[in-house]
Amino acid sequence: MKAFFVKYRRLLLLIVLFFIYILYSTAVNSIPADTSFFSTKTLLDSNMPFLDFTVYGYILWIILFALSLLYLFSSLGDGYYRLITSLSLSVIICIIIYINFPVKMDIPDFGNSVLFNRILCNAGIASFPNLPACILFNSFFFILFNKKKHDHSKITTIAVILGSILLLWVACAMFSKTAYILDLSSGLLIGIISSVLISFIPFKHTH
Repeated sequence: MKAFFVKYRRLLLLIVLFFIYILYSTAVNSIPADTSFFSTKTLLDSNMPFLDFTVYGYILWIILFALSLLYLFSSLGDGYYRLITSLSLSVIICIIIYINFPVKMDIPDFGNSVLFNRILCNAGIASFPNLPACILFNSFFFILFNKKKHDHSKITTIAVILGSILLLWVACAMFSKTAYILDLSSGLLIGIISSVLISFIPFKHTH
């Protein structure tokens, strides 16, 4: 059993993260429909123009997450394990927030786009926006930390590319009204907290 875990530990830890996501989905969908939801919408959000085509940029977070995870999955050292642990911690923090501070957004109508209306206007979308935010910021920070630790470099091409796409995603999320400023800033804060906490854990250097 030990040999099996050692051989497939990266995959097994990824499966653990998958089950935590299931827990997140269950927690969000368990919030009663008659709950008094909070709103994170600010005056700046209200005055920001709505550009429906930017929703295509918003779903970049799925691609960004997959690419950053693939990058660290193929990297040496403890970066991958720290990222998985940090992502898991972030999702758990989100679950606690969602249960105690449920937020509901007024997602705009995207016309005849069945795909976006089903994904973004789902009844269980409560508190959804800051989850991808914390995941992306986690990924970005850990690529920086991992490269700095192993390559002793302050900035790298992969970090510049991911950071640029991340800024594009933030802009698209705001102009498509699928995330508010407080959602993104709370995601950033959760990402920073998780990243810093995990950075102090003395992981055993392993491949």
